[in-house]
Amino acid sequence: MLLLYCVLSDLSKNNLKEKIEAPFTFSGHPNVKLFMTQCGLQSLEEAVVNHVPMVAIPFMPEQKRNAKILNEKGIGLSLDNRNMTKAALKMTILEVINNPKFKKNTIELANLSKDVEKPGVEKAVWWTEYCLRNKGAKHLKSPAADIPLYQLLLLDVLATVIAVLLVIVIIAFLIIKICVRILRYLLRFICGKDTKIKRKTH
Repeated sequence: MLLLYCVLSDLSKNNLKEKIEAPFTFSGHPNVKLFMTQCGLQSLEEAVVNHVPMVAIPFMPEQKRNAKILNEKGIGLSLDNRNMTKAALKMTILEVINNPKFKKNTIELANLSKDVEKPGVEKAVWWTEYCLRNKGAKHLKSPAADIPLYQLLLLDVLATVIAVLLVIVIIAFLIIKICVRILRYLLRFICGKDTKIKRKTH
């Protein structure tokens, strides 16, 4: 659910209804001064593209991450829904509307996002036509698309790890076995010496 704080002095009720039916153009209206949102990704994109600073009231973890980005980029402010007050909300709204830095940062970010080689639609059309001209453009196909199933499931990696672990276990077992034999030999040797000494004393 999106909330819009706006100044729409020249819109009639009919026009307002039309604008609500097309929310993307709604925030792009020149009289919209602020965009209040839960801070979903689509909301951020819409507001930035239309150069509208925001006040975010996030609820979900993803929205809170987006609100953090909003604060860092200086394109708006966020409020904690758990301890928000009327006074804090009013102060935040007025700060974002009256401070020109939020509008400026939003415009700069929008210009960065639009500064691309080609618009998305044109690029999609060009690559579609490219694939048609070059019979599917098989030369661009990733080698990963044809890897065997055992590689896809990483069975070769799993087998290598198991083999290494088995070797380590076997080596450890042999070392322990050798150490036990040496200890037994030393114990027999020491016990044999003690027996001889006792016999001599008797």
